[in-house]
Amino acid sequence: MKTINFLLVILFSIAVAACGGGSGGGGGSSTTPTPAPTYSISGAVTGTSVEGVTITLSGGSTKTITTNALGAYSFAGLPAGTYTVTPTPLAGYTYSPPSASLTISANTTQDFVSSPGLAYSISGTVSYVGAGPIGIRVYSSNCLSCGSVGGTAIADPGPYTVRGLKPGSYVVVAERYALPAVPNATNPFGKSSTATIAAASLAGFDIVVADPLTTPQPLTPASLRVAPGNGSAFVMYSLPKIDFGQESATSYRIDWGTDAGASTGGGSATFAAQGDRTNFTNFYVLNGLTNGPMYFKMTALIGATESPSTAVFGPVTIGAAAGPNTSTVSGAVTFPGAATGTMIVGLYSSTTGVYFTRNAITVNNPQNYTIAGVRDGSYFPFAVIDANGNGVLDIDEISNVNAVGGLITVASDTTSNITLSSASATASVNTEHYSSPGWNTYSLTLGVNDGTKHAVAVTLDSGPNVAVPFDMGANRVISLGTTRPKIGDRYTFTVTYSDNSSETLPVSVSGVLDSFATNLAATGGVTPTFSWAAPISPPASYIYRLTLWGNTDSMYWRYPQDFGLPSTTLSVLYNVDGKASSPTGSSLTSGNSYNWAVQVRDANGNSASGQATYIP
Repeated sequence: MKTINFLLVILFSIAVAACGGGSGGGGGSSTTPTPAPTYSISGAVTGTSVEGVTITLSGGSTKTITTNALGAYSFAGLPAGTYTVTPTPLAGYTYSPPSASLTISANTTQDFVSSPGLAYSISGTVSYVGAGPIGIRVYSSNCLSCGSVGGTAIADPGPYTVRGLKPGSYVVVAERYALPAVPNATNPFGKSSTATIAAASLAGFDIVVADPLTTPQPLTPASLRVAPGNGSAFVMYSLPKIDFGQESATSYRIDWGTDAGASTGGGSATFAAQGDRTNFTNFYVLNGLTNGPMYFKMTALIGATESPSTAVFGPVTIGAAAGPNTSTVSGAVTFPGAATGTMIVGLYSSTTGVYFTRNAITVNNPQNYTIAGVRDGSYFPFAVIDANGNGVLDIDEISNVNAVGGLITVASDTTSNITLSSASATASVNTEHYSSPGWNTYSLTLGVNDGTKHAVAVTLDSGPNVAVPFDMGANRVISLGTTRPKIGDRYTFTVTYSDNSSETLPVSVSGVLDSFATNLAATGGVTPTFSWAAPISPPASYIYRLTLWGNTDSMYWRYPQDFGLPSTTLSVLYNVDGKASSPTGSSLTSGNSYNWAVQVRDANGNSASGQATYIP
């Protein structure tokens, strides 16, 4: 009986539901309305500079959002209807399509491609009483002592145009090359008024070039270092410069002696200014020394006007190098054609030093060399055919000192062969991969490196992810945002040399590194030690470089300044070289935030940089 009553209740309930019955007075019906469906519009900005692009939605709903580090965006909760999606261009870029009208009834994807299409030019006329080649360089008006951001060259005074510039404020300088085609304080010189590019190319920025009214006072060379050889010394120094990258000397003098003042028991030598023409250091090879302890100092001259001397460097024990944890590096140098004079062969490291040998050229292709007493580390092997024996690299001499790559690691006796080229110049393209939690970005370093000629103007004619034509003037770093370069991407340059000849040079991307230093850590308060571990999958041969910069103050430190740390080095004490540009001097500021990055650079010049934050 109970079972029958239970079934009746169920049947009654089904009947009520079927008739729309339910609780409530008057026998009325009650239902919950089904919400209208909503959809999303999402996608990504691809190409160059994809992060931070403002995307605006208009139509049935109005919203804005900015793209993330990968260029992605998304608008959710949109009713069916018609909408317009529009990216707001970053300065200097265009997007394809410029906007999109979408009628949606389902989740919809809309991508945009970013292109650095908005590049502008500055033009004008250079006037000068004489004839001859004029170098044109463009500088940011905010930093006249920084490197130029573009440039070109003209065979004689007259019209000029520099293309490929982004919006910004610039100063254009013109310099009549009188020394070996390098910027120098004694060259005839002139500059434009400030040129501010907003959204159009600029014309009429004329420049009057004039001879210097007075002889400028030479500045003292910096960072004098001396490496010993057998009866010789490899002298390294930093150029003394004024604004616009001009070297403030026409010649230099080296004094050496057996006393702590470098004034007795030695001698002196003078050599002509050469400009900043090598990738790794400015150098002069001093010969005819007596083996034994020696001290050195250096001055700069403009004509007969001489600067104060550098601090004395030494003592340096002239003679064959020797010491613990050392090896012998030997090999053969192959060079084109016949050669005379002397050959300088060396191994360069900004931390462990320079080891070199200098010998008369006795054979053609190849000539063997041996360098003993080399400390363990990573080195750039170099060779110079010093045809006139003057100890410096002249414009027409054959060398590889401007080559990119060629790194070797010395941990035991090592063979390193060097092949020299008689090419006028070589083009290079190197990639850098930056990584930090949440984002990955990339950049290219594009350039043309001197060979047997000196490049005074470089134009980038073609290549992916960059605005062309671009009158670079020198090596350039170009940010690609989250766009990963591809192995084989090809770039072409037109190069003009100091003798007014020109040629086209191609180059392709050789690699993109994902080999980041691991376990980045910093301890030690305001004078920290930075440490890291080797990459999980390291390149066959590589070096490190550390960069530190302030988020809340203006400090900046890069170590080492010019090359790199051996792959065996896994920690660095802050400001160990005394070159940090910190508002508080030799220490960081407690409580301030700093970013630091460790760069891994392979033998071809490609690099990967991992980043971390430190708050002392």
